Amino acid sequence: MKNFTYQVGIAVAKSTLDCTILQEGKKLSYQRIVNTPQAVKSYLKQLKKQGVYFTETLFCMEHTARRPLGSITLTFYKSSVKNKGLFG
Repeated sequence: MKNFTYQVGIAVAKSTLDCTILQEGKKLSYQRIVNTPQAVKSYLKQLKKQGVYFTETLFCMEHTARRPLGSITLTFYKSSVKNKGLFG
C-alpha cells in the first residue's frame, strides 16, 4: 500500500465543501469552498502552488445517499487531467 505525504479530507454539503489538509497526521490547513466546479478547480490550483501534488495525496470524501459525489469527483478528475502539473 502506498504511503501518502498528504491527506485531504472533504466534508460534502449541498452548497459547500469543507477541506482539511493533513501532512503526516498534522493539520496544515482548513478551507471551506463553494460546492461548484469552478471553486474546486481554483482549490486544486491553490494546492499545486502550496506544493501538494496528486501523486503524493490521498483525497477522501464522505459518501451519503443524499449527496451524490459524481459531479465533484468528475471535476477533480477533469482538473487533474487538464492541468497535468498537479501530478508532479
